[in-house]
Amino acid sequence: MHPTVTGASVIVEQFIGPGDGLLTYLPLAHILEFVFEHAAIYWGATLGYGNPKTLSDASVRNCNGDIREFKPSVLIGVPAVWETVKKGIIAKVNAGSPVVRGLFWGALALKERLMASGLPGSGVLDAVVFKKIKEATGGRMKLCLSAGAPVSKETQKFISMAICPMIIGYGLTETAAMGTLQNPLEWTAESIGAMTASIEAKLVDFADAGYFATNKPNPQGEVWLRGPTVLKGYYDNEKETAEALTEDGWFKTGDIGEWDKNGHLKIIDRKKNLVKTLNGEYIAVEKLESIYRSAPVVANICVYADISQAKPIAIIVPAEPALKKLATTLGVEGEGLEALVHDKKLQGAVLKELQAAGRAGGLSGIEIVDGVVVVDDEWTPQNVSTPFPLNRWDLTNLFHRTWSRLPRSSTARAFSPFTGSRLPRRMAPRAKQGNETATSAELTGVSSGIVTTTCDILFPMVCFWVAGFCPLSISPTACLRVLGWAWFLSRLMSC
Repeated sequence: MHPTVTGASVIVEQFIGPGDGLLTYLPLAHILEFVFEHAAIYWGATLGYGNPKTLSDASVRNCNGDIREFKPSVLIGVPAVWETVKKGIIAKVNAGSPVVRGLFWGALALKERLMASGLPGSGVLDAVVFKKIKEATGGRMKLCLSAGAPVSKETQKFISMAICPMIIGYGLTETAAMGTLQNPLEWTAESIGAMTASIEAKLVDFADAGYFATNKPNPQGEVWLRGPTVLKGYYDNEKETAEALTEDGWFKTGDIGEWDKNGHLKIIDRKKNLVKTLNGEYIAVEKLESIYRSAPVVANICVYADISQAKPIAIIVPAEPALKKLATTLGVEGEGLEALVHDKKLQGAVLKELQAAGRAGGLSGIEIVDGVVVVDDEWTPQNVSTPFPLNRWDLTNLFHRTWSRLPRSSTARAFSPFTGSRLPRRMAPRAKQGNETATSAELTGVSSGIVTTTCDILFPMVCFWVAGFCPLSISPTACLRVLGWAWFLSRLMSC
C-alpha cells in the first residue's frame, strides 16, 4: 500500500490535509475508495462513513443527508452518482422562474469562460449564484474525484463549475488504483491527467482498430502499465496471468489510450468493449454509456451491440421521478415502476430521450441506440455479479429474450433532455464524423439552443432591465449589473 499512497500523494497531498473530511460510501471493493481511505489517514484528514441511499436530504426524513451533516471537503464517486447530482440540480433550476434559469445558465457559462481565460470574477458567481448548491453539499467541498467508469465531459464541466473541481482518476484493481490522476491545477475535461509517481506506462499498437503508437498528431494504442503497485499474478490462475502480464512485468489494461500534447493520457476506447457491428465498424460501448447516462430518465445503463445488428441497444434502470414526470406528460397512467416500464408509448419516449442525448453528445449515426429495454429492478450484486463496473455478460443474458424482440427504429426527432419537448432540427447538434471532437457548445447538449437563447439574449436583457445603465453603486442590483456587463463583454470577446 505504501507505493500506492506515495504515488497519489505526489499529486494531491498539497490539497488535502488536517482539517479536511473525506466522506466514504462506496464499497471497499472499489479500489480507488480503498486507496483514498488509507491516503486520507496518512494525510491527516477525517473519514466519515455514509450510505449511497442516505447521501442527500431528499433520501432521508426528519434529518440531514450524509453530505450536509458531515460537510466533507473531498468526495469520491462513480459517474452514476455525479449524473444523479447533476440531474437533481438541473431539475431544481428548471423548476424556477425564467429569470432564475437564465441567471443560472448564464453564470455557469460565464464562469467557464472566466476560468478558461484566467480572468477574475468566478468567486463572485460562487458567492451569489452557486451559494445554495454549495450549501447543499455541506459548504466545504473543494475537490471531488470520479473513477470507476468514464464520466461525460458535460457532467465533469457542470460539477466543476457549479460545485468544485472534479478530477479524474484512472487505475485498476490489478494496479492498486495507480495509473493517472489529474492535478487540480491542471484541470481539463479533455484528458485524465498524468501518470502517478509509482507507475510507468506505454502505448502498444492495436492494429485491428487502427490504433498505433506512431499515429499523428497523437500516439494511440493499448495502455500497458508497470511498477511496484502492479500485481504479480492472479491467484491460482496461470492462464489469466500469462494473458495479462508480460515476462518483463507489463500489465495489459485492455484500455485504448492517447497521449495529448501535454503528455497527459486520454482513454478513447476499451479493447474488450470495442464491438464490430453489422456494417463492419467498431463502436466503444463504454463511451456510449458515459454519454447516454446524462439523459434525465437514466439511473443506470448498459449498452449492448453485436455483429448481427447495425446499431446498439440500451438496457436502462430508469430514474423513477423522471420516468413518472415523462409518463404524466404523455398521459400514461400507472402506479410505480412495475407498471410504467411495460408501457409501449413510454418506452418510445424514453428511446427518443436517449437518442437526443446521444446526438447532443456528438455520437455518430451508428452509435445512436436503436432500441431500449426499460427494467424495474435495481442492479445489485445479488442479481448482477458486479454493478461497478457493469457485468455485461450477466445483463445481456438476463435480458436477451427482451431485447432480441425489440422493434428497430432510428427516425426519432431530437428531444430536449431537460424538458422532453421537441426541438427544431436546426437546434439538434449534428453527429460527429470520425475522430472529430465535439465543441464546447455541442457538449452542452441538445438544450444548447434553449440555453444559448436564454444566456445570450434574456439574461443580459433582464440584468439591464432590472439594474438600468446607471453607474455602479452599493445596492441590491449591483451584482446583476456586474453579471450583465460581464456577460455582454464576454460575448464581444468571443466574436
